[in-house]
Amino acid sequence: MPETIAGRYALLTNIGAGGSADVWQARDTVLQRDVAIKRFARGHEMDENMTRELGALSSLDHPGIVRLYDAGVEDERPYLVVELVCGPTLRERLTYGPLTLEQARILGRDIAEALAHAHEHNLVHQDVTPTNILLDAEDGRARLTDFGICTPPRIDAEADTAPVTTSGYTAVEQLLGGPICPAADVHALGLVLL
Repeated sequence: MPETIAGRYALLTNIGAGGSADVWQARDTVLQRDVAIKRFARGHEMDENMTRELGALSSLDHPGIVRLYDAGVEDERPYLVVELVCGPTLRERLTYGPLTLEQARILGRDIAEALAHAHEHNLVHQDVTPTNILLDAEDGRARLTDFGICTPPRIDAEADTAPVTTSGYTAVEQLLGGPICPAADVHALGLVLL
C-alpha cells in the first residue's frame, strides 16, 4: 500500500530529486486525479524559498506555469501539491537531439508568455533553465516550474541575500549584485533557446 500524505495523496512514483526536495507522482484520492508532490526533506522548515514558491504559485494562473493545488507539512516534511505535467524536462528532451526551429519557436512563445504573466504580477523567476521547463506530452505545451528563488524586482541585490541562480543562465548584472529585473528572465530564456 503506498505512503499517503495528508490522508489523501497516495505517493506512486518518485519522478525527481533535488538538493532539498524530491518530487513524486501521486494520486489525489479525493478528487481522483494524478498530481505532483514536491516534498522537502524531514525537518526542513517552511523556509524562505518554500514560502516564496508557495506565494508565487498561489498568485499566478497561467497555462504556461505549473498550477498549485495544495500545501502543508506532514511528519516534519513540508510539501507542495502541483499540477502533474506528464513529459520530460527540456534538459531531458535535449539529450535526444536539438529541437526543430518550429518546436523552439513554440517553446519560446509558451515560456515568454508565462514569464510576461509572472512579470505582470511583480515576480522575477530568476532560474529559467532547461531543467525548470517541463514539456507536456499531452498538449505539447511548455510549462515553467520551480519558483523557489523568484523575487519582486529590486534595484540592487546584496551579495549575501541574492539567491543562488543556475550558472550559465544568470545575467551578468545579477552576478555583479546589480538589479534583479524582468530583463534577467528574458536573458535566461534567450540562452535556453540558443
